[in-house]
Amino acid sequence: MKRTLTGTLEFEDGAVNLILSEPTQRAIVQEIAARQEAARVAAEVDHDRLARTYHLGAEPTPGRGYDDRLKMRLGCGDDMARELVSSGRIAHQYLGNRYSVCEQAVRDFYATLPTTSRLRRAA
Repeated sequence: MKRTLTGTLEFEDGAVNLILSEPTQRAIVQEIAARQEAARVAAEVDHDRLARTYHLGAEPTPGRGYDDRLKMRLGCGDDMARELVSSGRIAHQYLGNRYSVCEQAVRDFYATLPTTSRLRRAA
């Protein structure tokens, strides 16, 4: 939706002031500002999530603020998580004495999965 605002811009001491000719236009400007702020916050949250890493250990790493076990991120068991890593279906690095999987690798794995599923009736 295209919206047109009418008004004047005043420049004073390096600051820009927008003076709108109609009071209803203020709501439009506030809506645009709120959308931009929401987009900024969403991008910041996504950036923080992309910095996450996961491991195959039995216990979460203390102080992380999230459960960093791969099985918890994938919603599967230990055996399945290990199989996905060892088969190379999920990209990983071997650091020290443990596997490390980044959030982007998990997202890439999910992107390779089919988007449709079949539901079976219980016997």
